[in-house]
Amino acid sequence: MLEHPADVVTMSMRELARAADIPAPNFSRLAQQVGFAAYSKLRAVYRQRVHSGRPIHDSTPDRVRPPPTDAENAAEALWDGFRRAALGNLAAAFDNVGSALAASLADDLRSRDRIYVAATRAPHFLARYLHTIGNMATPSFRLVGRDTGSFGDDLVDLGANDALICLASTTTAESAVRIAEMGRERGALVIGITESRTTPLAAVSDRLLLVPVESPSFFRSHVGALAVVEMLVGFIMAGAGEAAAERIARIEAERRRFAEE
Repeated sequence: MLEHPADVVTMSMRELARAADIPAPNFSRLAQQVGFAAYSKLRAVYRQRVHSGRPIHDSTPDRVRPPPTDAENAAEALWDGFRRAALGNLAAAFDNVGSALAASLADDLRSRDRIYVAATRAPHFLARYLHTIGNMATPSFRLVGRDTGSFGDDLVDLGANDALICLASTTTAESAVRIAEMGRERGALVIGITESRTTPLAAVSDRLLLVPVESPSFFRSHVGALAVVEMLVGFIMAGAGEAAAERIARIEAERRRFAEE
């Protein structure tokens, strides 16, 4: 389905099943597994993208347009567009990542030996932020590619009792997908943070956190992803209790010490 999106649109489910040499009910089960009520709902995503001339994985906001320059109240309209997009992204992110999922993930992450964080391109700043605040709660966090610039060096010890959080927002983030694939091969828990169930990262993630990226400008919005990252660390800290609080207090004391020097 990822490699032949036009076939998904033009062929019936049974025709597609024959072409893929698998039983037709597998497509219905796949659609339900990734959150759609029926295969027709999943197929509708393909139909909309193919008819619009955009690739299935292209998550660039649909309403990309240059800011208005001569319209009356242009500044107010643009401001309102950003406000609506940001609030909508936040609401959708919290709807997608509910309290039960956040609590479950936090419990699982606290039980892991190490929590690796990896991202490429635009989401890399989010990975750095997640590592920074996560490291204050627990020393388990590791940022992939921070010191050496080599993903391979930083992942050499990745194992089955570790977790790997990958952030990717585009189909061209091949490195993030390869890192996630390595995590699955080694038995680690792979958590994907991305904007769509049809991104390559979603396909190789054990747990998926969906964050919308709608924006009135060309650039994707990271407001939703930032909120989810902060929420996840907050749940980790809440479950760690006094241990996390004491660690943060020690870090703050050392920061003040070096600032004074």
